[in-house]
Amino acid sequence: MGLTIHGPRRLSQLEKDVVLMVFDGSSSFTSQKIRDAIRVQIVPEIVYANGEIGEGSQANGLIKISKSQHLFTDDLDHSNTRHNTDIFKPGNMYYLNTLLHEVTHWWQKDQDRYTNRVPTYTFDYNELCSLDFNCKEQHASAAATWFNLGWQLEYRDGDEHVDLTHAPRFKDEHVGKVDRYSEIGEIPTQSGSNNPPAGRHVTRAKARELSDDFNALLNELRTN
Repeated sequence: MGLTIHGPRRLSQLEKDVVLMVFDGSSSFTSQKIRDAIRVQIVPEIVYANGEIGEGSQANGLIKISKSQHLFTDDLDHSNTRHNTDIFKPGNMYYLNTLLHEVTHWWQKDQDRYTNRVPTYTFDYNELCSLDFNCKEQHASAAATWFNLGWQLEYRDGDEHVDLTHAPRFKDEHVGKVDRYSEIGEIPTQSGSNNPPAGRHVTRAKARELSDDFNALLNELRTN
């Protein structure tokens, strides 16, 4: 169980689907750029210059993902697609959430946007709707959060709740750092039952309402 450490590889079809869901139409992610510029590498762990332990990093198109921070992710590789992968398993969604965060850093570099990096990842409704982010990390966190909403709204069955669980005591049920958005972080978690299960689960109507907050961001990411 878990990711296998390996050298750089091209994106799998599953990972391409994730990128295009968010960045469809962006000149930063043409088919050629996805094929030639972006690589994924699984490493034992990632430690930033300030000593902080990280989930992922990006430099010149090379995206590194930490094995130690994704303990509940399946052994994804270049052969993965939406059809042969459990795309709603929380550990797998956490991996894809991290990937999308780092892919957004590539977009920022390619578009020369949001160059300032400070360790501030949380963002609120006003910052999101006005695109008034203090730094690149807030902006990338916003893109990755929308991915979790959009992915589940697109592919989950129509009667299923959308999973927005992020809490240490639900580590193996953790879908990504979606609580960086204040509107999600304020949603209470459920103690646990079959419907919904333990964690933070919202109706599709609520998920669509949250997703609409990201319209300005998506327009920016897709129209350059």
